[in-house]
Amino acid sequence: MLEGRSLHCIAVYQSLILNPEDDQRAYDEMRAILGLATLWRPLPDLTFLITDNVTAATERSERRDGITFSHENRQFHHRVAALFDRLADDASRTVTVIDRRHLSSGDAVSLMRARIDERQRALSCMARGSLPHPAESLPCTTGCCLTGNRVRQTQSPACPEAVDRADVKAPPQP
Repeated sequence: MLEGRSLHCIAVYQSLILNPEDDQRAYDEMRAILGLATLWRPLPDLTFLITDNVTAATERSERRDGITFSHENRQFHHRVAALFDRLADDASRTVTVIDRRHLSSGDAVSLMRARIDERQRALSCMARGSLPHPAESLPCTTGCCLTGNRVRQTQSPACPEAVDRADVKAPPQP
């Protein structure tokens, strides 16, 4: 599954809104929000954090949207970038940082494709030819983060973010 603005974005932005003056408390709140979210769903196996010079990015946004950011908005964007950097450091196994200042669009896409392919090869259920039809869209069921095999499982190659949860249930099988 591919999604944009996932749990990481929610955790970063909400924690900064809740803690406007304290970056350490915002960091702690972000970790708590992510922890709470994992009670309902796993964190992504692979995340791309696309970074840029914050000042350049806000200026592009102002030109594109015809708006002017206040000093407080600019500061907020710098805090967001710093918190995302800390998140990327914490989860370096699953977060790939793509810095727009150093990569062309083509190189960024190539890097993303390579990381996706690498991740798929690490999951035995996602190996080429292992799924029943060419769409390769059915969920994997062996050693997967989302099945009953996750119960009482500690970190495994198939699910590096597995947690010890007895209440996680396997999805119905087709």
